[in-house]
Amino acid sequence: MIMDKTEPMNHFKFPFRTFFFIILLSMFAAIGCTSNPFGFDETIASTKIKGKIVLEDNIRPDSIYVWLETFDIGDYTDSQGNFSLKIPPPNVQGIDNGLSGKFMIYFYLPNYFLDSVAVWFANGKLADDQETIDSKGKLTQTVVLEKILNIKNSVVPSVITIGYADTVKVYSELESLAGELTVKCLIYNVPFGASTKTYKSGLILQSVTSNKMYRLRHEDAFKYPYTLPFPGKVTWTYNLLVDSTLIEPGTYRIVPFIIIPQAKAPAKLIENITIDFPVYEFETNCFSRHIKCTDAFLQILPKEE
Repeated sequence: MIMDKTEPMNHFKFPFRTFFFIILLSMFAAIGCTSNPFGFDETIASTKIKGKIVLEDNIRPDSIYVWLETFDIGDYTDSQGNFSLKIPPPNVQGIDNGLSGKFMIYFYLPNYFLDSVAVWFANGKLADDQETIDSKGKLTQTVVLEKILNIKNSVVPSVITIGYADTVKVYSELESLAGELTVKCLIYNVPFGASTKTYKSGLILQSVTSNKMYRLRHEDAFKYPYTLPFPGKVTWTYNLLVDSTLIEPGTYRIVPFIIIPQAKAPAKLIENITIDFPVYEFETNCFSRHIKCTDAFLQILPKEE
């Protein structure tokens, strides 16, 4: 027969543990009410984070997406690479007294390496005395983005007239600057005797004077992974059958559809960029438009009377 063994109560051990536990609770309560557990109690007055981004190849640094995680606020850089993130008031940040701790600001451009810096908050406000932000809320250093993929586009002919119904050839030369790189493009297959021929597809015509855009792709096109050699260059050729009677006269920037992987980009960042359509789908507002490249322009002239 097994019986439970009951120890006599230690009248000295119990009161001491209780007293110690009460002291610990008091300490945590004091921290929660009067200070920030991450060590930053002082904050600065600025309600904006500002900064400047440049590209290593000195291309105009506009359209770079800047995003502050958790707060989920973003901005695009202007033509000089400047950005400004407005911090929401602490009482609308989702928790009492606002968010505290370390948060990352990400800098995204499709064919450049993703970069980021850490900033600290205390009770929903920018913490004082941190390395990356000065007392006015400005980044202490200019962010420099390094290029992953070099793209040079060209088009022949570059000038057509309304009524033109022939093939326009678009050439896209790609050079990986970061080792072997697998990207995705749109292709379609055409039967050719006993085999098939594969062609590239997926072009966006973006007006240089308005928000007008046209999406041009073969109806049977599908996304396909393509590994770019390193070192070396490859040239993709697009046979664009243009019915210029369906496109308004004007000058258009031609943008090939290409997906450049950014494995470290947070899913929410990508979602924000592609908010109006499924991620990585071919639409007129897809972020292929933000790729930095040597542009090709197609000019469509009115038909002469």
